[in-house]
Amino acid sequence: MSLFVAAIAGSAAPLVHSRIVATNSDYDVRYEGFERNGIEVFLNIKYGQDTSGANRFKPPRPFVPVAGTTYNATSSGPACPQSYGQWNVPLTLGNITSISEDCLNLNVARPKLNATTEKLPVMVWIHGGE
Repeated sequence: MSLFVAAIAGSAAPLVHSRIVATNSDYDVRYEGFERNGIEVFLNIKYGQDTSGANRFKPPRPFVPVAGTTYNATSSGPACPQSYGQWNVPLTLGNITSISEDCLNLNVARPKLNATTEKLPVMVWIHGGE
């Protein structure tokens, strides 16, 4: 028994992501995210429509989710266009591999909820440019 425990303790297993789902009853949609270390994470939640092409340099238009849809919120969306080579923390700490003008999305992280009626404080960070 002790050999088995030692073998497990010595292995470098990857973190396991538990799939979780949050619902938005206003639009009858579901967002599938993941849970890791007691934190529920939802990535790439669209809040605005694509700003490229005919919509460039115009005010953003809200994104309205399609009722009855489950959105995959387990991976990051594209970053907004930006110049390379500048050292602006925290932007340069990320591994930005995809850039698009269709980048109006949110990443949400919250403590694991025990009840859907729990209220949590909210912090919003909006990058205002240089």
